[in-house]
Formats: sequence, structure tokens, C-alpha cells
Amino acid sequence: MSRPETTGTKRRTAELPDDLIVAKPNARVAPPPADVRQRGAEETDDVHLTFSIPRWLRKQIKQKAAEESTTVRAVLMKALRDAGYPITEDDLVDRRGGGE
Repeated sequence: MSRPETTGTKRRTAELPDDLIVAKPNARVAPPPADVRQRGAEETDDVHLTFSIPRWLRKQIKQKAAEESTTVRAVLMKALRDAGYPITEDDLVDRRGGGE
């Protein structure tokens, strides 16, 4: 599989890894096995996840968070829950110290 890459005014094709998973818009993800859903104390600690998204998408997510009086984190966690991940209401709590 390849995707176009823009370099200046020329467009070239870059090879993508065979194991790359490309998500389709509104695609559903199979929920994890039941044994993964049972969390131990070490699995409930938050970790940082960093990735890049298009600027327009970040703007839309921030706008949705503002409209819902919530955080970007909560918007993304709800989207993951809607995709089938076992996100609880406790996972949606604002970690900065109050509300969602």
C-alpha cells in the first residue's frame, strides 16, 4: 500500500509498512477480549500518548469539547468508547481536578 507524499510541487509515492493499520472513517473496532477489560491497579494509571492529526481535525475536536463544556480528552475517550473500547464514566473524569 502506498500513499502520495507532497514534496514541494512534486508528488511522490512512499511505501507504507505491511503491518500498518489504516482506519476508515466511522469504522468499528472489535472490543478487546473480556480478560483485558478487567483492570489491575497498574492498568488504571494514565499514560501519555502523542500522535499527530490534521490541524482541521484538532480544531473540530476542540470546538466540540467547548460546545459540550468538557475536555478534548473526554471527547476522544467518548469516541473510543463508541468504537467499542471499554471506557467507563470514571475514565471520562477530568484528571486536572474537577468535572469532565
